[in-house]
Amino acid sequence: MSSAAPEKDRIPAPSSLLEQARRRVRAKHLSRRTEQAYTHWTTALGTLPPLS
Repeated sequence: MSSAAPEKDRIPAPSSLLEQARRRVRAKHLSRRTEQAYTHWTTALGTLPPLS
């Protein structure tokens, strides 16, 4: 018997850093406004050019 969950019970892996941030905020039951702020900063910091 396999311990793996059936396909229908699996949660798909987050596709992006933004989605990972949203899932973590929601898992901690933080407010929607906090989620908006976190995703804003994730987007803003994710678009910065790399340091040389």
